[in-house]
Amino acid sequence: MTDLSAPPSPIPLPAPLGVLYVLKTVGFILHVIPMNLWCAGVPLAVALWVTGQRSADAWPRRFLAQVPFFLAFGINAGIVPLLFTQVVYHHVFYPATILMAWFWFAVIPLLLTAYVASYRVADEVRSDQARPARLVLWSVIAWVCLWCIGFLFANAFSLMVRPDRWAHLAEQHGSSGAVFGTALNTADPAMWARWLVMLALALTTTAWHPIADRLLRRQEPNDRGELSIATVTYLAGAMFFAVAGTWYAFGTWPPAVREQMLAIPLLPLTVATALAPAVPAGIVLWMRFLSGDARKLAWVGIAAQAAVVALNAISRQVVQHLELSAFGLIRPRPIAFELWPVAVFLLAALIGGSVVVVFLRMAYTSWSAAGSMTAEGSVDTAG
Repeated sequence: MTDLSAPPSPIPLPAPLGVLYVLKTVGFILHVIPMNLWCAGVPLAVALWVTGQRSADAWPRRFLAQVPFFLAFGINAGIVPLLFTQVVYHHVFYPATILMAWFWFAVIPLLLTAYVASYRVADEVRSDQARPARLVLWSVIAWVCLWCIGFLFANAFSLMVRPDRWAHLAEQHGSSGAVFGTALNTADPAMWARWLVMLALALTTTAWHPIADRLLRRQEPNDRGELSIATVTYLAGAMFFAVAGTWYAFGTWPPAVREQMLAIPLLPLTVATALAPAVPAGIVLWMRFLSGDARKLAWVGIAAQAAVVALNAISRQVVQHLELSAFGLIRPRPIAFELWPVAVFLLAALIGGSVVVVFLRMAYTSWSAAGSMTAEGSVDTAG
């Protein structure tokens, strides 16, 4: 069953396994948040924009103008957990992706197409003569490409922890010991459950973007229309998360993994992950019906949603580890701690994160100033 896994690597780990897990999880969180915005935010914003919310200060227009940034940041952040996965789980990652090699290679043209389409979307909404038909076309192209990539990644990572399926897939999609690279893990319900959980989290994360966007623009987060969008979107995502998460945990986890996740010491993590969306759901409902300043409450809600994403990322890494442990595929490896490469990586990550924060502050400051000038101009003209 495990004969198709790669042999042990003679190269020692560059840091203790726990350190690599932490860096992998942090990178995954930074990747998931902007990609959540992409997956659920684009169709929602396009639908609202087409139905009439096209003013310069309307949330759909603001969101669609930012999609190239979300895509660039999400893809670049996604390289981090992917590289750490290859370091820690190379012996199962490579066999899984070889079985689906042609689909794995397809990620590159899909991503390039999504990049082009995302910039066309942003250009279209920034234009004074934006055309709804063209905006919808480019948005659909970008969204479909990104969802195809998400589908392929869900296949790869679900197949990575199912070595018991490799021999069957190799026989179905191969000949004389050579595989064709055309296999997919679509027969595994865990793949579909993970994909649906991703969509649910995308909806809950997107729900907070209108509020976060107004805060960063130094505006009050109490716009009734945008709070309605946030409330409906979050509640829909939370209910979807409850259904998909229940199926994922109780319908697709192997019995040994489920037993460990529902026992001490992992039970608190499982319960917290399942119930965490209730906190930002309550906060967004409170904001929707609250009168007056809600800035502090909004920041608490954003932090709570970040915790929801983080808990799901941590739980996913734990489940992945347990699934591979059940097959005896967590192999001990020697450690040769390389201080300087790790220090350089952390320093580069810190500098890169600081540059992104600075650029975001500059962008939002300029947008806020432009919005203020437009508002003053409108008042002068009216006068």
